Amino acid sequence: ETIQLKKKSKERWGHVSIEGNPTNCVVGQKSYFFGWSNDMGSVEALALEHYEDEANGNWRGVHCENGLFHMLFGLLMADELFMEVPHAFQTYFQDAPMDLGYNEFYLKRKDAIDKRIEQIRGADNEKLSSLILTSFATLKGLRIRGVNWDRWTSQTILPMTLCIGGQALALVCECFSKNYRHWSGGLPDLFLWNVERTECKLVEVK
Repeated sequence: ETIQLKKKSKERWGHVSIEGNPTNCVVGQKSYFFGWSNDMGSVEALALEHYEDEANGNWRGVHCENGLFHMLFGLLMADELFMEVPHAFQTYFQDAPMDLGYNEFYLKRKDAIDKRIEQIRGADNEKLSSLILTSFATLKGLRIRGVNWDRWTSQTILPMTLCIGGQALALVCECFSKNYRHWSGGLPDLFLWNVERTECKLVEVK
C-alpha cells in the first residue's frame, strides 16, 4: 500500500548558514570545529550549539538521525510486532518478525495496526505520556528492533514525544508499518524540541 505525502517545494524549506572554525581541512576525513564555547566537536555539535542559543530558538537538541523514531515505533507498536502470525518468528533470537519491511507485515496485522495507529493519532498529552511510560515499564530490557535501552530513557524521550504530538507520531508509525524498509532510513541528523512551545524540528546538517 502506498502512502501519499505532500511535498514542500525547496523554497519552503528553511536554510540556515552557520560559521565555525575548522580544526582540520583534510579531504576524506570527518571535519571538526571549535564551537562557541571553544570546545571541539563535529559539524552536528556545532549546529546543536547554534539552535540551543536563546537568540536562535532556545531549542534542546540531539544528534540521532533515525534512532528516535525507531525507538518510538518499537515502543508503541511492540504488541503488533510480536503478534502470533504464522512463520513470522523462526527462532527465539529475532528482534522483529520476518516480514517486517515487506507488505505482508501490515496486511497480516491490518486490523490491529490500524486500531493502534488511531489510538496514537487521537491521543492527547496525558494519553501519550501514559503510552510511553507503560511501554517502558512493561518492555524494558527486551530485544526489539530499533529500541536502544542504553541510549533512551523515559525521562529523555517523553518530552520529545509530546512535542511531536499524536497525529505526527501516528503517521510515522503508519509509514513504518506499511513499508519499514523504505521509511525507516534517511531521516535528518538532528531532532530539536522546545517544551514551552510544544514544537519540534528536524534538521539536516551539511
